[in-house]
Amino acid sequence: MILTVTMNVAIDKSYVLICENKPGEVLRVAECRATPGGKGLNVAKAVRALGEDVVATGIIGGHAGSWVEENLAHKGVRCDFERAAGESRTCINIIEPDGRQTEFLEPGLQVDADTTAAFLRRFERLLASSAAVTISGSLPQGMPTDFYAELISRCRAADKPVLLDTSGSLLRQGVLAKPTMIKPNLEELGQLTGHTVSGSVSDVMENARQLYQAGIGMVVVSMGARGAVVVCGEGAFHAAPPAIEAVSATGSGDSMTAGFAVGIVRGWPVQRTLRFATAAAAANALELETGRVNMDNVNRLYDQVVINSID
Repeated sequence: MILTVTMNVAIDKSYVLICENKPGEVLRVAECRATPGGKGLNVAKAVRALGEDVVATGIIGGHAGSWVEENLAHKGVRCDFERAAGESRTCINIIEPDGRQTEFLEPGLQVDADTTAAFLRRFERLLASSAAVTISGSLPQGMPTDFYAELISRCRAADKPVLLDTSGSLLRQGVLAKPTMIKPNLEELGQLTGHTVSGSVSDVMENARQLYQAGIGMVVVSMGARGAVVVCGEGAFHAAPPAIEAVSATGSGDSMTAGFAVGIVRGWPVQRTLRFATAAAAANALELETGRVNMDNVNRLYDQVVINSID
């Protein structure tokens, strides 16, 4: 099974407006949808939809945490969370008629050292039966910024593939522990290499190669609608996604992470994995719900993804 780590669990709410977003005015919401959120839970939902067994772990609290567990169970995602005092956060995404999106992200639970230690014991138990681990998103308040590096070190000691998708100091410190895969965007790539990345495929590839040569097994750079660049032991590749009419891009990067985790567990070559992960990301963009992937859409879009070698 694939183990997904979501330390800063949330309830994601999407508000769809049919009017212009004018600050200070009362705005009528045409549609509201609540789903389990946090990047790692998006990965968990997508992994399950893509056909692999998955266990979601992390830290939850209160009635909101219970709601998340119940909702995930209905989607076929097994849960094994550590509980903390307080309520898990709520994150709001406002979607305007022209497609512009504004997100409000709450900081999350306050987690103490005892809860952190209890989670690490739970993680060790779950790690033993995991084929791969994904670590995504932010940390709750009170947790050390080297926490993901600690999880990665434990994965490496257990010889388990570990995929990291985070940002800021969590990413910088996580990279030092040498995860199997990282998935920075262009800005994060530049922060890691210390260079300004132009955004051209060749420049992205050269910067990603620096990280690969520093010991990261696979560097996947997400470029939004322009696809992704991958540098790994099999070479360097660019995936151009199919043309679609996106409903919401939120969660597409997490669905891509899910696709890579599935490909790694199944032992696929990188080009097949990249094509599959890109199709999963595009399929998620066709849905309002984050982390929702329809396999019919994945299969339909798979052959429309264009993979080019850039090595």
